[in-house]
Amino acid sequence: TDRGSIAKLRIIVMAQGSSDIWLDAYDSLSKDLRVVLDSELACTGVQGQEYTRDDSAPPGGPAFLLYYAPALLQKNASDARGALEVLAEVFRQARALWPSDGRFAGETVTIMLDSLKEQTVEGMQHLGPGDIWAVQRMTTKSAQVRKLSMLKDGSNGDLDWSSLRVLAIGSTSQQSQLFQEDVVVGCAPLFAKVSEGEPPPDISEVGFGLMGCGWTGCWSKPSQAAGVVT
Repeated sequence: TDRGSIAKLRIIVMAQGSSDIWLDAYDSLSKDLRVVLDSELACTGVQGQEYTRDDSAPPGGPAFLLYYAPALLQKNASDARGALEVLAEVFRQARALWPSDGRFAGETVTIMLDSLKEQTVEGMQHLGPGDIWAVQRMTTKSAQVRKLSMLKDGSNGDLDWSSLRVLAIGSTSQQSQLFQEDVVVGCAPLFAKVSEGEPPPDISEVGFGLMGCGWTGCWSKPSQAAGVVT
């Protein structure tokens, strides 16, 4: 089989631009991100259906329909690799919300990207203190990428962490790597450990912000120093 052939075909069709630009961008991605795109873009959402030349699709479902993905790619033709990294990250976090399961092989979940379709990848990274991009589950078969605030008057706000996953949006591997490993934020004696895509376990005494690609911890007690991960 020709692994990744369906992903490359669908990317070129969606991007509607120079094939070479997008194929080069795909080839420049890390292996992990290529695997995500290969797998998710080969998933059809039809029970028992698979491509004869590409067996990359996961054994179960649901499949994901990223609504406005073509608009996102076309907007970011000048940063093709960055656009594909965003696409892969949305797929990755959506799969965390809907793990692959054989019972759902014939189902499709729609992920709305209307908040991203007019944005450049660089523009997506311009976030205020406490702002994050996240995939938020709306129903059993739909989700939406939204810009949310982790802070509300210095506290956690009213976010439902069970229904969302934080997106690590960046155009460099260094930025994406922050969310592929646990990150320790802040200084002793208190610290917060931020796991991949998940909220801090206890932010009752600390305010957090996501500044483009790094978590910022600002201890509320004057005797404790602020910690920054960038």
